[in-house]
Amino acid sequence: MDCRGSAEVLRHAVLAGALALCVAAGCSSQPGGGVAPGSSVATVDAPSGSHPASVVVDFYGARGRSAACSGTLISPNVVLTSAHCASGSRGARVVAPDASGASSTVARSFPYGWSATKDPAGQYDLELLTLTKPITLASYPAIQEQPCEGCKVVSVYRSRSGGKVAADVNVTPEMGLAPASSEHPTTLFTPIGTGDSGGAVIRTGPLGGLVVGVTVGDGEATGGGYVARLDNPDVQRWIHDIVHAASRGPTALRDARYTARPIEGGGPPQGGSATD
Repeated sequence: MDCRGSAEVLRHAVLAGALALCVAAGCSSQPGGGVAPGSSVATVDAPSGSHPASVVVDFYGARGRSAACSGTLISPNVVLTSAHCASGSRGARVVAPDASGASSTVARSFPYGWSATKDPAGQYDLELLTLTKPITLASYPAIQEQPCEGCKVVSVYRSRSGGKVAADVNVTPEMGLAPASSEHPTTLFTPIGTGDSGGAVIRTGPLGGLVVGVTVGDGEATGGGYVARLDNPDVQRWIHDIVHAASRGPTALRDARYTARPIEGGGPPQGGSATD
């Protein structure tokens, strides 16, 4: 018996069940848990056990790819990811492997006040990317509204091997979410790291499907994952406002009260690759 194969089936089953609950609820507000940033738009029919809202994001600078991260579609034209991934980039491309490979370049990039020159311990390492072309799904994940310390979660990530980064979607086994420490109040912790940044940490169980946070890195000593939390009302307001503005078009985004990070848009430079 191939135990690795059985584990992979289990991982897919856990997240598929969690996301199925979210889809069934329409990702609307629900007691004790979620607020829905995105509307439901029926376009892409994803097969059972897949993860259509999970995306890979490749960022590009003047010399080629500057970062390879994951992200989550929270509306047709907004992706939630990690801010440090976008730092120093001049363009980015998003691909949804489990949504028939739908893709788009990034139009604008909004960090949640994150700066590479400041102490990361006190910052929310979060970024919202608006797309030049919408990726429409049957449903989009909702954000966990209330604190979720100790709840059961899975992390979504793209695989890495031998210096190569795949354009794929993977899921960790189910695990408990540890509380924030006094030294890292903006960050939660998972016992299993992914070696990736930007992917969603998703609640399982009765309120499964809610996005609790965003993976921002692994601990060197513990090997576990650090997670930028989303239960701050100001963070939720930031997400809601940008999703709402993005739904109204470029003019509304320009008028939004949040500052966009300079980005030229577009994908890899000529000769570059989004999947290597």
